[in-house]
Amino acid sequence: MTYKKYFCFACFLVTLAFLLFSTQKVQAQEIIRCLTTEKHEKRLNEHPELLSEQEFEQWLEEKMQENSHKRSRGTIFKIPVVVHVLHNGEPIGTMPNISDAQVISQIDVLNEDFRRMVGTNGYNTHPDGADAEIEFVLAKIDPQGNPSNGINRVDRNLVKYTDDQLDGAIRKNTIWNTDTYLNLWVCDISPDNILGYAQFPVSSLQGTNFGSKDSLTDGVIIDVKAFGSVEKNDGSFGEFFADFALGRSATHEIGHFLGLLHIWGSGGCSSDDYCSDTPPAVTDSAGCPTEQESCDTPDMFENYLDYSDDICMNIFTNCQVSRMRTVLTESPRRASLVNSIATSTVSGNSFSGKVVDANTNEGIPNAHVQFSGSLTPLAITDNNGNFTIPNFYFGNYKILTGAWGYQYNLMENMLIDNSTGVITISLDKGYVDNFELDLGWTLSGNASSGIWTREIPGSSTYNSGSSFEHYDPAFDFNGDFGNKCYLTGNSGGEAGNDDVDNGNTVLTSPIFDATEFNNPMVSFYRWFANGGGTGATPDDELTVTITNGIESVLIESINAQSPFQEEWSQEKYNIKDFLTPTDNMQVIFDISDNVTSTHGHLVGGALDLIEIKESTGESTVSTRDISSLTAFEVFPNPTSAIVNLNFNLTERTRLRLNIFNALGQLVTQKDLGNIIGASTERVSLLHLPKGIYFIQLNEGHRFNTKKIVLY
Repeated sequence: MTYKKYFCFACFLVTLAFLLFSTQKVQAQEIIRCLTTEKHEKRLNEHPELLSEQEFEQWLEEKMQENSHKRSRGTIFKIPVVVHVLHNGEPIGTMPNISDAQVISQIDVLNEDFRRMVGTNGYNTHPDGADAEIEFVLAKIDPQGNPSNGINRVDRNLVKYTDDQLDGAIRKNTIWNTDTYLNLWVCDISPDNILGYAQFPVSSLQGTNFGSKDSLTDGVIIDVKAFGSVEKNDGSFGEFFADFALGRSATHEIGHFLGLLHIWGSGGCSSDDYCSDTPPAVTDSAGCPTEQESCDTPDMFENYLDYSDDICMNIFTNCQVSRMRTVLTESPRRASLVNSIATSTVSGNSFSGKVVDANTNEGIPNAHVQFSGSLTPLAITDNNGNFTIPNFYFGNYKILTGAWGYQYNLMENMLIDNSTGVITISLDKGYVDNFELDLGWTLSGNASSGIWTREIPGSSTYNSGSSFEHYDPAFDFNGDFGNKCYLTGNSGGEAGNDDVDNGNTVLTSPIFDATEFNNPMVSFYRWFANGGGTGATPDDELTVTITNGIESVLIESINAQSPFQEEWSQEKYNIKDFLTPTDNMQVIFDISDNVTSTHGHLVGGALDLIEIKESTGESTVSTRDISSLTAFEVFPNPTSAIVNLNFNLTERTRLRLNIFNALGQLVTQKDLGNIIGASTERVSLLHLPKGIYFIQLNEGHRFNTKKIVLY
């Protein structure tokens, strides 16, 4: 294919001069424009159930052929965007806590580029150039149904954000429902030369079973110095990368989010991006060339999916547009974005309910009612157990209800519409907390970091030479509702970023009445890790204390010499073994860093699924059931690349897969999700060197391990 190049060199010179005088050059090292491909390869290794590139492309091509009528031109697809501005407590307008105007400038650029808007940098006269007829709107309502400007400012107390932190704790705990919002995170990325990356869509062949596994990371990440357009600066903008100051990093990454590949494919003239109207190229372009040819045809360096400077980019082709619009009609979590409820300013409906004691039918005050659907409103009952959500949007919801002193109630697939009326939710008595809801625990202590927090764990590790030590769990305890637990700090990545330092952090339960039981027992799952540093033996500690309002007794002390480090372990204690039960009791969890130590040891802990209940005769015990998880099969074994796991679970169980090498080092970890019945899990070992490995299925304190040989 041959064609003319449509490029305004005079415009380039004018704009380049403007950029040189309007931006600070902050690129002291080679820029990495995009990490999407590398991230996707890692994702494929962690999730072998994902379709390969070839399988995905076959699915996409079939959908492009079958359902072209769904993507007729003239239909505008509107996508609601939430921009999570991650900062370190700076005032708004101070980097990286950028101004609203800078955020809005980026949304304007997206619309100029995706709409091929005349009179803007996004316009071109290229014969293969196309208007994608996709528009982006800052979300008009937040997940609770309240009016929003689509900008979510988050202070995570991190000066810079590594990709491990972003992929671990940060995105999981700031994300808005990915069926309703395009999540876009803006922050100061470390290292300083990464501009951004996105998560590719999945095919409908993966369905909802896979969708739940990676929905907590779905979206786009852009470095704050490449976000927005300096041309629209009203005086409130921060500094930019000099060559990437026109907002095209977000255009590029959202192209990936909607299914586009780099125009050079995997590299070389025989590689492809599956679009015939983007000529083959040996590799990416750099700078802003006026003519460039690498595969006997002119390179399309103006394409948004190349690596050219921002000022050179102005083209999506017809094929690329067809791909994106197909993804927006066929791919899970993409199709639901189009004209979703978050683009609307229409008010919701007032919706009411009541939470009552299942035995007395009396209202329960301060009960938390969490709805999960297109939106995720949270209601808290008044003194009579009543709640009203003034701006509620009808639809299908999962409803999780809890109150201290009661067991959780989970209602799934609840259709709420005009005919629903006032709902009544009953709770059975019982002290159970899995920390999915905030039921009134209190924080204290004087530590400077590593404070107890109720979140989805993101995992933090420390590389101690021969193996990795884990100071935060990668997952909460598998046998409870949801994904959250209490843990000390949750920055993810390097453990030293947010372990307990310079004091202690204390987590105290709400008051409970132990006189309701003949023989009361407290049961909980805890995680503890203490290590790192040099020289002396680690000397930090987790203590568990129980008080009856009159006296306090230490019931457990855990240190580096205690068993069951870096794993969930269940502990059970009969209260009468320690003090007299009263109606004014609390349990206290205290993790302390030995501030007199000069060796810089790392310490972290976590807590999940605590219960106060009737003892059935158990003595104080720490359990680690190694009697084996329901048997599973591994085949083929030996294997050269792929191994299949067959297992059959009689109860719904949340499983984790661990793979250890012959030295006992954890080399792969993966959450398999909640599973029941017969199931097969396909695991890729391509990223591992040949040798002997041990593959483990784990459901908290139960596990089973088998040896495999990789040749």
